Amino acid sequence: MMISNYSPEQNKNYSITDEERLCSSLTVTLCSNGCLSGPHLLEIEYIFQNTKIKITIEQNGIRIITLITNRPIKMKILWNFNCQLEKFFVLLDGQFYLIKNMTFSGNDCTKSEYDTYASVYLAGRPDYCKTDSLYCHAQHSFLKFDAILSPDLLAKWFSMQEELDIVNQILLYNMTYIRKKLYLP
Repeated sequence: MMISNYSPEQNKNYSITDEERLCSSLTVTLCSNGCLSGPHLLEIEYIFQNTKIKITIEQNGIRIITLITNRPIKMKILWNFNCQLEKFFVLLDGQFYLIKNMTFSGNDCTKSEYDTYASVYLAGRPDYCKTDSLYCHAQHSFLKFDAILSPDLLAKWFSMQEELDIVNQILLYNMTYIRKKLYLP
């Protein structure tokens, strides 16, 4: 499923409020303008909302994040986990990257339905997920994820997200291209 082909009109019958759809994995491919060096590989397991998630992150020019659960869970839960992970990566990379491809899989839907739900979730991404090019530079990385990411660090991140709440979102919006539109006459 390529996002460039997405049109909201194509998915009138689908909504991200359909929280009962289950999946067993989510794979997200991110791309940038030469910022994602490599090769880097990390595999860890994390317990999120009583579900074990195997996280595999591969990076070499692109970043592929694969989340595999030990049991089927609601797509929304796995998507929300990915979004929190993406915000964590902003701390390491200083920017959001473009999602080039996203795929849910499992036994609850057909491939076509999973692709449609992926399009709907992508269309609902917050505007702050589009980092202003002012903040994007080649080889712009503060910390290497494979050197520091661990289940303990993720647990601290999720806890901090709850504490920061709106403050972190304000920071993310200040880094977005939307900021330009708000202040121009």
